[in-house]
Amino acid sequence: MHDILVKTLERTEHAAQRLSHLMHCAGTRIVLPLLVVLVTIDVTMRYFFNSSLYAATEVGTLLLLVVFFASLPYCTFGRQHVYMELVYVRLKGRSRWLADLLAASVGLVFMIVFVWQAVRGLGEMIRYGDGAELIDLPYWPFALVLVVSGVLVALAFALQLARLALGLSLPVGENLDE
Repeated sequence: MHDILVKTLERTEHAAQRLSHLMHCAGTRIVLPLLVVLVTIDVTMRYFFNSSLYAATEVGTLLLLVVFFASLPYCTFGRQHVYMELVYVRLKGRSRWLADLLAASVGLVFMIVFVWQAVRGLGEMIRYGDGAELIDLPYWPFALVLVVSGVLVALAFALQLARLALGLSLPVGENLDE
């Protein structure tokens, strides 16, 4: 039974990691370059032509939001997040297990609340047609990125808890590109 659970856990982790890697690549290879081009054009126009690009700040802010949230699951699955290294590296055995258990539990609870609120906000954005102030750009696609990201991060924390419950070690600083 233990082997079946471990195999299922590994398959679920692999599928979720592939999706998080895809989101990360989309955010860093498509959206981030768009943001760089947008900011470059806006700054160039402002300094050389004394006129900024209409709604560039608002669009840039939304693109930055996408870049951040598209990469959050990738970093969480790879355990590349910030932690108190001075304390964590000194923990061994049961102490490290308890620290990992606490971190994954708190992270999971936080992400469940985050996803709940993001789904509520997404519904309201669609219902009321919320969008950008200066241009006709709906907010709901950006909120959808937050929801998907939040679900994947919550899944990452749940899978970490499952690993701990099965007595498996947690990866530390894994590179998911391989």
